[in-house]
Amino acid sequence: MPHHRKKTIAQILNECSFEQEYGSCLDCGDDACCEYDQAANVYVFSCRNEDCPHHWPPCNTLHIEDVPDWFAWPRP
Repeated sequence: MPHHRKKTIAQILNECSFEQEYGSCLDCGDDACCEYDQAANVYVFSCRNEDCPHHWPPCNTLHIEDVPDWFAWPRP
């Protein structure tokens, strides 16, 4: 029976094509991020600032076009 090497956490994280994109929160001006949650099949928008009301609970949408009104994509 072949011996299987254990994967490192970095390898496991690389295999999960976990997309994360950054934008900004229009309410507090801090960074915000959009993540795709493959398990729930939703896009999750949240502000990085823990004092901001958009930090928790995060905003979940089925379509990436349905961006919450407080979230701004970075300027191209």
